[in-house]
Amino acid sequence: MDKNAIAKNLRMISLNGKELIENVVMCTVVSVEGNTCACQPIDDGLAEIVNVRLVAEPHTTNFIIEPKVNSVVAVIPFSDLDSCEHLVVMFSEIETIKIRGDQYSGLVKVEDLVDKLNVIEDSINDLKQVFSTTWTPVPNDGGAALKAAAASWAALPLTETEISDLENENVKHG
Repeated sequence: MDKNAIAKNLRMISLNGKELIENVVMCTVVSVEGNTCACQPIDDGLAEIVNVRLVAEPHTTNFIIEPKVNSVVAVIPFSDLDSCEHLVVMFSEIETIKIRGDQYSGLVKVEDLVDKLNVIEDSINDLKQVFSTTWTPVPNDGGAALKAAAASWAALPLTETEISDLENENVKHG
């Protein structure tokens, strides 16, 4: 879908034919820095809008949605004391979401984590099976019977988990 079609779809916020939000400016994201971005209005002739807020409070980092550069956003003007500010209210594409900061990196991909835990649990269960049914102590064998019974289990090493195996890099939290 091209940018004009996205912009048209985002503009279609209506209730009984009336716009719910007036003065919406459809823009292309030029850059993102911290909790603000610079936006170029799609309508010809309008100047770039800088310091467009991605959050309601200027210095808040509790919940930030960062749009992708070159994506389409809906921007509304609002008055904040004596100045006119702008705020992104809709996004066509999102780069990152930050919830209460980003010091703990990305959120865990639960399905991938469960898969990794299941591998470990299966391995432990296999070892328990060796101890409970396969192995019988043999006097004076120095553990040879146990070693033989556990050989197939021991031959299958577990793969070490990397952060990238479990991390959703697009959603950060703190």
